[in-house]
Amino acid sequence: TDRADNATPSPPSRSPQTLTSDFVDRPDILAWICDKCARLGARAALVGLGGVGKSQIAIRYCHEIRDTSPQTSVFWLHASTKARFEEAYRDIADRLEFPGRENPKADILRLVRNWLCEETNGQWTMILDNVDNLETFFPSRDDKKDEPSRSPPASLAAYLPQSRNGSTLITSRNKDAAARLSGG
Repeated sequence: TDRADNATPSPPSRSPQTLTSDFVDRPDILAWICDKCARLGARAALVGLGGVGKSQIAIRYCHEIRDTSPQTSVFWLHASTKARFEEAYRDIADRLEFPGRENPKADILRLVRNWLCEETNGQWTMILDNVDNLETFFPSRDDKKDEPSRSPPASLAAYLPQSRNGSTLITSRNKDAAARLSGG
């Protein structure tokens, strides 16, 4: 699209904008996240009890990305349930205006994952917030027994991009879920 001012369009970004008034900055943790997520294709996780500030630290990290790497797209996904994850991917498809996204047969999860894996689409960071249930991303065989057999992967984890141009930060109360998704 031609723009009169020839300015580069801002990358798509969506994250909670403000930190809570009682946010306690944790520069050591932020530095660890910045270092870990600077690696190509990196995944990192913040794990802890509810209410200790994992999401707030992740918001602070989003601010850091915007300040130091404004060309990087930031995607914030509420990942507490399959429905919330799918809704977040639909939001990404809408913001990026994917052709065919309105088609009820469109595989939005695959479209978004494939777009994120395409290196020509630029750098990105994904925050998966509240990955508290391992079953959300890795359903057990019992959960799948009523699903018809189809070719797309049944696991939401299969739709998480693994790409040299992106990094993923996971917040979770569940150490096993965080470790499995982050590869740690």
